[in-house]
Amino acid sequence: MTRFFLFLFLFAIGFSTQADKLTKAQKKQLKNELKAYKKNLEGYYQQKETTQKESEETATQMQKLKDDLAVAEGEKTELTKRLDAANRLLGECETQAKAVAETDPSDIPMGTVYKVQIGFYKKYDITANFEKPKFIGYEDVEGFKRYIISSFDTEEAAEKLKTDLRGLGIKDAFVAKYVDKQRVFEWEKNPKYKGKKAPESWKDVVKEK
Repeated sequence: MTRFFLFLFLFAIGFSTQADKLTKAQKKQLKNELKAYKKNLEGYYQQKETTQKESEETATQMQKLKDDLAVAEGEKTELTKRLDAANRLLGECETQAKAVAETDPSDIPMGTVYKVQIGFYKKYDITANFEKPKFIGYEDVEGFKRYIISSFDTEEAAEKLKTDLRGLGIKDAFVAKYVDKQRVFEWEKNPKYKGKKAPESWKDVVKEK
């Protein structure tokens, strides 16, 4: 009880120094609040305890948010470093890919290398087919190997190379069509099936061999 009256006394002193700054309505409201606290000291104490507890909880939450923010900033910095490294690697890959694309396949690199010759002619000229580098490779189809030369932007360009390859003695050469990376069989364009019934699938062709 003594502490409470001491609080009221100190509050009154502070109140008196600031009285000239308060309106009559504000003064009246403060007096009513002091009377209410005096009549219900236990309620005032409980309210004070609740306010202090809420303040401590708020401070704890604020600290947690600061800690989470610090962790997030650290993760952001690490992700930024990884992104920069990935961009550098991508740039290097693009540079290497560009260099490969611009490399003349007829150039012979330094060191010991080997090439496969498929013809040696004076008048038979098919060099126009290779103004752009071509890929010679294979496709694995259920254990079978399909050897191909790719790729051509137009059917006419592919047809020209087909004709030239047949001139080299590769009589089975024909143009294969691909749509969205999928092989589309056009049997009627294969000279082996000219005037014959087209196979149902490539597996029927294998059975014939």
